[in-house]
Amino acid sequence: MSAANVGPKAGPKTDGPKQARVSSASPTLRLALVFALLLLALGVAAGASVSLLVRAISGPPPVTQPAGSAGGTPVVEDIGNQVCDAYVTQKYDALVRLIDPAPVPPTAAGAFNAAAQAALEAELKARDNSPGKVTKCTSSGPTPGTGAAEGKSIFKLVMTRTLDQKVTNFTQTIIAIKQADGSFKIERDSDFLGIPAPTT
Repeated sequence: MSAANVGPKAGPKTDGPKQARVSSASPTLRLALVFALLLLALGVAAGASVSLLVRAISGPPPVTQPAGSAGGTPVVEDIGNQVCDAYVTQKYDALVRLIDPAPVPPTAAGAFNAAAQAALEAELKARDNSPGKVTKCTSSGPTPGTGAAEGKSIFKLVMTRTLDQKVTNFTQTIIAIKQADGSFKIERDSDFLGIPAPTT
C-alpha cells in the first residue's frame, strides 16, 4: 500500500454548508411573515374604513317616533298636552297654529285672519298680567262630544294661574276636530280664557 493511500479517507460532505444556507434563509422567511401580517392588518383596516364610509353615506338610523304619533302628525290624544304647553310657556303663537280657522257660527263667526289671531294673543297676554300666568296645566280626555259637538273630541283643562303668590284655578273646555289630512285642530268656539274653578 502506498503512502498516498495511507491516512483518513475523504468522507461524505458535512452539513455545515447546508446549515449556513438555512441560517441565511431565516431572515427572508421572517420578513415574508411580517409582510403577510402587515397585509392582513391593512385588509382589516380597509374593511373597517369601508364600513364607516357606508354608514356615513347612508346617514344615521331613523329616529323612532313616539308611540301615538306616526310620522310626526299629532293624534287626538296629543292636543290637550300641546294646548297646556302653550299656556305654561306663554307661546300663544303655537296655540294659534293649533286652531282651525274655519268659522263656527254664531260663537266664532268671521275670518280667523292675522288681526283676529293677534287679538286673541293680546287677550291671553292680558290674562297673564291678571289673574296671573299659568304655572300648572293638566288635561283630561278626550271624551266623545254630544249634541252640537257630536263626532268631535272634548278635553277638559285645569289651569293654575299665579300672581303675587295668589293662586287661582280655572277650567277650560277644548274641542278638537279631525282635519282632512288626518291631523287634529282646535275649534274656534273652544274656551280659550277659562272660568274660575269652584272652590272646595
